[in-house]
Amino acid sequence: LCGQLAVPAVQMIYGLLLFGLTDIARLLVRLFRMRGRFRAFLARCYARGLTVFLLSALLTGLAMVNTQIFVVKPYDIAVDGRGSGLDGLNVVMVSDLHLGATMGYRGLARMVDRINALEPDVVCLCGDIFDEATPDSLKEAASAAFSRIESRYGSYFVIGNHDYGHGDEGIAEATLDYFRRANVRVLSDEAVTVEDGFIIAGRTDSTGIFRNEKRKSVSDILEGKQEKLPVILLDHKPGDVEEAARAGVSLQLSGHTHSGQVLPVAFLIDAVFPISYGEGKFEDMYAVVSSGLGAWGFPLRLGSRSEIVQV
Repeated sequence: LCGQLAVPAVQMIYGLLLFGLTDIARLLVRLFRMRGRFRAFLARCYARGLTVFLLSALLTGLAMVNTQIFVVKPYDIAVDGRGSGLDGLNVVMVSDLHLGATMGYRGLARMVDRINALEPDVVCLCGDIFDEATPDSLKEAASAAFSRIESRYGSYFVIGNHDYGHGDEGIAEATLDYFRRANVRVLSDEAVTVEDGFIIAGRTDSTGIFRNEKRKSVSDILEGKQEKLPVILLDHKPGDVEEAARAGVSLQLSGHTHSGQVLPVAFLIDAVFPISYGEGKFEDMYAVVSSGLGAWGFPLRLGSRSEIVQV
C-alpha cells in the first residue's frame, strides 16, 4: 500500500521540480526581454502547465519500468594475490532486494538464473534481502531460490538494516535461519578461509548497535587469519571503508545506498558516504558499492539501475 501511495507522491515531486524549472525559464525570458515568435513558442510548449503534468507522469512511468530491468554491472579489479594459489576469482554480488516491496517470486527466479549464468566462483548477498513487510511465504521461496545458486566456493550473506525487521529480537535470528537452510554461509562479524586461497569476512550491520549488539572492528574480525591471503569483506553499508583499508582488506563489497534510487536523491547520498556507488580505492583496498537489485519504499528507479554486480 505504501508503495502504491508513493507513486503519485513521486509524480507530484517531479511536477513541483519541473514547475520550478519552468518558473526559472520564464524569469530568464523576462530578464532578456525575449518577445515575438520565440516567446509564443515557449507558451505553446508550456500549454498552461499540461506539459509539466505529462512529463512528470512520463518520468514516473519510466522509473517504474526501469525498476524491473536487471542489468549486470561488471568490474575488473587487480589485487595483490599474496599467498593465494588462485590466478583469479569471479565474484558475483547482489544486495537490497527488499523482497515484497518491488521484487516477488518471479524476480527471485530471474535473479538466480542470471547469477548461475555468470558461473560465479563465489556469491555474496550483501544485506537487505528482506524488508520489514516481507511475508513468510516469500521468505520461504527466497530460501528455496538461494539453495539453487551454483558457485564454486559457495554463497555468503551479511545482514542489512531492513533484515532486522521492526526491532523484534527474534526477527534477525529467524532471518538468518532462512539463509542457513539454503546452505548460505552467514557471516556475523567473522571471517573464514576458503580453501587456502582467500579470506571472506562479513560484518554485522551497524543497525545492530541500537539493539545492544556490539559490532566488532575489522581488525578483530581478521585477527589470527593468514595475512598473506587476499581478503574480501562484506559490509552492508559503505560507511567504514577507511577502517577496512587500514585493516588490510583487499576488496570491500557493499550496498545500502541504492545509488540514491531516484533523482535528485543521488546527490544527497554522495554527501553521506565516502563512496555511494561504483568503484573506489582507499589506500590499497578497492571498494565496490552496488545500487541494489530491488528498490526500497516504492517501485521506482530513475538515475540508477537494478543490478547484479560481477567482480
